[in-house]
Amino acid sequence: MLQKEFCPTVSQLSRSPLAPSMTLQISCPACRHSVYFPSFEECDEDFLEGICLKCDYRYALVRTEVASFNSYLESSYRSKYNKQPEYRRVYQLRLYDVGNLYKNNLLQALDFSTLGREERISAVAGDKLLLLYLMQGKVLKDLLWLENSHTGENYLLRKPGARAKSLAFNISKFALAITVPLCILNPTTNKLLLAAAAPTAAGIGTYATMRQRLKERDRQELGRLTSEQQLLSQKHEMEQQILKLQQELNANKKLIRRLKNLQQKMLSAQQELYSRQIDITSKGIDKIAQQIKLSEELLYGYCQIIRMISIEYETSRIAQVLPENVGEKILRQLDELKAIELKKQEMAAQVDPQKLLQEI
Repeated sequence: MLQKEFCPTVSQLSRSPLAPSMTLQISCPACRHSVYFPSFEECDEDFLEGICLKCDYRYALVRTEVASFNSYLESSYRSKYNKQPEYRRVYQLRLYDVGNLYKNNLLQALDFSTLGREERISAVAGDKLLLLYLMQGKVLKDLLWLENSHTGENYLLRKPGARAKSLAFNISKFALAITVPLCILNPTTNKLLLAAAAPTAAGIGTYATMRQRLKERDRQELGRLTSEQQLLSQKHEMEQQILKLQQELNANKKLIRRLKNLQQKMLSAQQELYSRQIDITSKGIDKIAQQIKLSEELLYGYCQIIRMISIEYETSRIAQVLPENVGEKILRQLDELKAIELKKQEMAAQVDPQKLLQEI
């Protein structure tokens, strides 16, 4: 059970070294579904690993530091008849190898380009970058997305599966390129060959796509990664609840200060004249103080659940298997918090700040 007498205040929680780190939320480049990662301060790994629960693509999130940055424009003409040039901006980044992760110097030089004249992303030496990679097994395969943590600028370089689709398309073209000449050489069977060629080419292309995607997903780890992603999703929800509670606490504490100042003015003026308003104000202050106590208890409870989730997540990462009965432990804590939340809502219904001020 949660002990009310040990519930810390908001300021105590923010100063606590055990205060939970915020979960990173990034949209899946393939389907825009949320993918969650622990904070880099919380998880001592070379890169953070995550999976999209909607499309099953596996990603790695890397944090690195910019050593130098440069961008310049290139122009070209599609043909001699085009009068307007086509512009492309080329980016050259030199990055520090954080944690000696890339022993093959993969990240020390990062070059890419974007269509158009506009500079989509900028950086200076010392800026921190987040890089999102598509994973194949434990290997970082394709860079998909990057963000400058200092400026908030981000850019999607490509979507996952683009290479697989390109491979399927090329194989399909190859199959058709072989079949169509045979149809021309043998007109009597052209209809039959063409009828067979289209689905065959499409089938080969589809098989190539499926095979490429299966390589990008390690099915042995799919269950564990899915469970870890669900834990991080719960953690993110708890963090949002904490932010909401902190806002409510600050608003209620501010309201109590205002009511006490108003009450003091009434007492210093004519106590007999304002006796009814003073009584209403005192009752309102007591009710709001009870709400604050319940909010602080909820705040403490959510922080405890977040710490539990962090422990279970880290255990899963180290042991490569999710501990048993994780959901049961968290559900028991959540049931207690739901009872407190219901009690707080009933208390809030009794004291509507706007109606209270109107009565005064």
